[in-house]
Amino acid sequence: MALAQKRITMPATNSDFGGSRLLFRKGEKFSHSLNDFNVRGRHLDKVCYIDFLLYGTLLAPHSPVEGIEVLYPGYSMGGANQYQGFSVQVEKRGIDYFVDELDSFFSDYFSRAYAESQPDALLLSGGIDSAILLSYMRNPKCVTWGGWGPESTDIKFSRVNAKTFGVSRHEFVYVDYDRDEEIYKQSVRDLRIPLLFANAVPFIRMSEAGRHMGIRRWYMGQNADTISCAYASIEAVRRLTPFIRYIPAKSWLRAMAFSDARLRKLFLLSTGNIPELFAYFKSDGIYPNNSLRVPDGYFDDKNRILDTHTRPQTLTQRIVLAEEFMTEARRNQIIQNEVPRCFGIETRAPYHERSVIKTMLSVPDSITRMDSYGKIVLKRLAERRGVPAEVIQKGKKGLSYGHADFIKSGRHIPMWKKMVKDDFLNEFIDVRVLRETQRDNFSLFDRIRSLFWYGELVVRPLNLI
Repeated sequence: MALAQKRITMPATNSDFGGSRLLFRKGEKFSHSLNDFNVRGRHLDKVCYIDFLLYGTLLAPHSPVEGIEVLYPGYSMGGANQYQGFSVQVEKRGIDYFVDELDSFFSDYFSRAYAESQPDALLLSGGIDSAILLSYMRNPKCVTWGGWGPESTDIKFSRVNAKTFGVSRHEFVYVDYDRDEEIYKQSVRDLRIPLLFANAVPFIRMSEAGRHMGIRRWYMGQNADTISCAYASIEAVRRLTPFIRYIPAKSWLRAMAFSDARLRKLFLLSTGNIPELFAYFKSDGIYPNNSLRVPDGYFDDKNRILDTHTRPQTLTQRIVLAEEFMTEARRNQIIQNEVPRCFGIETRAPYHERSVIKTMLSVPDSITRMDSYGKIVLKRLAERRGVPAEVIQKGKKGLSYGHADFIKSGRHIPMWKKMVKDDFLNEFIDVRVLRETQRDNFSLFDRIRSLFWYGELVVRPLNLI
């Protein structure tokens, strides 16, 4: 499996940033949709499927088919890339300085938006990220995903946020296994892009609800955790990376981690390659594992991308931009931009704006680490904006897909049996090994299932094998 070496260098402008739309290119032709290219009968870009198994999304430059490139996050039609040469100096200032910067930005951002009659709705969670945005809005419609049902904290605290700031209409969307599968499959057929089921379904279902509500544009709090260094994976990579160079016998540690699943955590001490460390956290148990062979040079290539397209000054900036650039911005462009657009809804992600990212990357490590990487700057902003104390104090809980009944009822077993025998899946990964060792791991099952459905719904009908 050869690793394609592709590079795109284009000048930067001051337009769209990480929240911009997904963009494909073939020669001189650019498009936001893979449907605009003739892909029938083409060959698979196999690295793309390794990317999906490890990170759950498409990573540039590899698209599902050879000869068509996915452009890096930040590119806009015409070739501008907002990450090119992106460099931020750390500001040795107190917390209030950064709170003032964000408060000023969001005030201006929504003032301009209302002057153009733009705000319409908000994807409202039970956390502080969307609550902060809500505090700048005027009685918007809101949609909330209740991944674990009506009694979940998502529902409880989103109601608190809505009551505090005044919401004109508040709709809730819950897991419905049969409906979720039906509408997910249709989205994959429409977009021809592999979508991670448990990540995509909440946005597909909320978009469906938004269309019924007459929503044409909504705002969301995506990316706040990434730029605040608040994800557990970012924190772990940040803590580990400086010390890896001092640990001996790395090859022995790697060999042990790949040979015995019980020793998997030893892998964290075997490499200082940031994308490779993120693969550990994002692959749901697939990497490291003897079921998947990663091409030689794969992670080195991912690492070079960071230097080619960004200019981080510190280790923390490099780690945050690796997450932002490689996965979060890309997933935002696909699941949270392209999916709602299929339902007639445009997405705005203020935490993806260049000024917000620059402000948060300029925060000193001494502040970032406060409260155990607890988003202290955003918490202070939330306090200033009147977000209820109970919302600020509660622990972080990201958007998720409830699956307890799914596993308990054994709904996944028939699918496992199909996947073990599937020739498309087994071209990339040994499904039998995963079934034997992690049959009831929903996240891993969901990753494999998502790629299986892509094979059934797109690869085979378009004769890509």
